[in-house]
Amino acid sequence: MGESMNIDEMKADTSDGSDTFDGGAGMDQHNGTDTEYAKTKYPIVLVHGLYGFDQMLGIDYWYRVVEALELGGATVYTIPVPKLNTTEVRGEHLLEGLRDLKAATGHNKFHLMGHSHGGPTVRYIITADPTLLASVTTIAGVNVYGSDTTEAFMDTLTSFFTGPLLQGM
Repeated sequence: MGESMNIDEMKADTSDGSDTFDGGAGMDQHNGTDTEYAKTKYPIVLVHGLYGFDQMLGIDYWYRVVEALELGGATVYTIPVPKLNTTEVRGEHLLEGLRDLKAATGHNKFHLMGHSHGGPTVRYIITADPTLLASVTTIAGVNVYGSDTTEAFMDTLTSFFTGPLLQGM
């Protein structure tokens, strides 16, 4: 896999320069009075999708989700997985990260939430090591048959590598 991650690298970063969560456009504001609305027995681990990033153009991948959950009492981590790889490879990286997180924090189960390709990535853990799971949630995940966008991308990539690239060699 790779080298073990430091617990500080897994802890979600909510430092966007503001001291409060204002909810953003179209969202109800959290007034800070209910500090347990998102509290869970086990921590939440967020897993990004294809081409996941920490920040792009000043926008956080999990745009204020982490901050809102933490204000509500949740403990939230992110575990980086390869941005562009198979579900199995991403799943093995996630499994290693969960085991590292378990060793570092003492938590023995996690609520996994995967966005887009993070959905199949978190579902990988169901068969790899279900003892680590408190729950699995997928958000806009590609499910059983993938997605039209992914299929088109893979068709283009495949035709490039089996067509012009190989013919030029």
